[in-house]
Amino acid sequence: MRIPEKSFPFYLLVLAHFLFFSALRLFTDGMFVDGLVYATVSRNMAEGLGTFWAPHFSDTFFHGGFFEHPPLALWLQSLFFGLLGDALLVERLYSLCALAATGIVIHLIWAEITGDGKTSYLPLFFWLLARGVIWTYSNNLLENTLVIFVSLSVLFYFKSRADFRFLFLILAGVMSMLGILTKGFTGLFVWALPLWCFLVSADRPARVISDTAVLVAATLLPLAALWWLSPAAAESLSKYFNDQVVDSIQNESAVANRAYILRKFLEAILPVVVAAALCVFAGRRMQAPGVDWKRALPLFCLTLSGVVPIMISLKQRPFYIHCVYPFFALAVGILLFPVVRSLLERIDPRGRGFRQFRWCAWVLVAAGLVLTALYWGRPTRDQELLSDVRAICEIVAPGTTAGMSREIVAPVKNAAYFARYGRVELDRKDLDREFYIAPLRESAPPDGFVDSGAQTARLKLFRKADAPGSGSRQ
Repeated sequence: MRIPEKSFPFYLLVLAHFLFFSALRLFTDGMFVDGLVYATVSRNMAEGLGTFWAPHFSDTFFHGGFFEHPPLALWLQSLFFGLLGDALLVERLYSLCALAATGIVIHLIWAEITGDGKTSYLPLFFWLLARGVIWTYSNNLLENTLVIFVSLSVLFYFKSRADFRFLFLILAGVMSMLGILTKGFTGLFVWALPLWCFLVSADRPARVISDTAVLVAATLLPLAALWWLSPAAAESLSKYFNDQVVDSIQNESAVANRAYILRKFLEAILPVVVAAALCVFAGRRMQAPGVDWKRALPLFCLTLSGVVPIMISLKQRPFYIHCVYPFFALAVGILLFPVVRSLLERIDPRGRGFRQFRWCAWVLVAAGLVLTALYWGRPTRDQELLSDVRAICEIVAPGTTAGMSREIVAPVKNAAYFARYGRVELDRKDLDREFYIAPLRESAPPDGFVDSGAQTARLKLFRKADAPGSGSRQ
């Protein structure tokens, strides 16, 4: 598709916005613990450690298999490791591809609803403007993959309203099924879309019921067949459901208030709301048409459908609602579309002001690329821990299991860094190992251990005094 002259600078602004906000995170060193674990599991799967239905992190953490989540996203990322090898930028590249794929689907949904694919920079800009979106991609979370399937499900549902109704409804349901295999049930809020479309359309209630029934059936029937035909799939999904879903509802608590996720959502969309308000203000000053509530309402309702159910559990994290931001961005974009279209019609693409605007957009993109290059590979998170891990892994050979002091805080985080960066496993139970890692404040080594001499800032590496040199890299 050729981008019109009027639209091109606005797409450049979206690109510049992405570069400026991603440069400090996406291709820098250091990562949230969950993303480290997922990258390690995916790399292991690519190298034959673990299978699709029984992923493997280490022999000392998540013993018996990594069943914290369904395996589809881990397997997809393992394909990148299989193709590109064990480089630290592989998971970043996967996240970048996931972001690009979601952006393409947002563009397609926009074109399907508005009939104007040449102005999709509007929802794309609002999507990237929501707080936490870039952070989630920068930390290799499963929601990066989940949002692709959820967005495709929404796209296929809107297509079903125009033509090939049942074909696209089935495809929408299959995408929801793939979402379950990615991150469980958090993406099933798409099932509510027929009801929200009914609020602003001339659909009969019978269509709402039949559309919903086909969506649900196309989601659950393939899953039931998989469960029935594959004992490995049944065991894996059962462990996930019992250990994660049921336990998080009944026992696990990460927040004190169930409204926490709603507050985080409102904080995340605040920049979008401010930008939208400025557009409305500019439109009124220039006597542009009013906003389009009718077509935007189903997407606003769909957004809330993805937020409110999270309140059932006290296990809440802001990135759990990562999947709703494309639909909120689309809703705001559609709401403002008449205003923006009216303002764009007044632009003279050959005028001096527009030419200057286009050059400014190019300059911002160039500055974003320079900033990305400057921060490429720099540690911007856990700098001291990263330095310690690298220093210790210069001494401890890959495949080694080291004892880990119980005084070390965030044991999973430390284990994830050592596993991802040096293929070193940490064991808190069996300390009778060649190496022993402790907080720096444990200045006295355990009996039979001596200081290894590693230059570290937070951790200290000890080694058995009588150990042979075979466990060392040097």
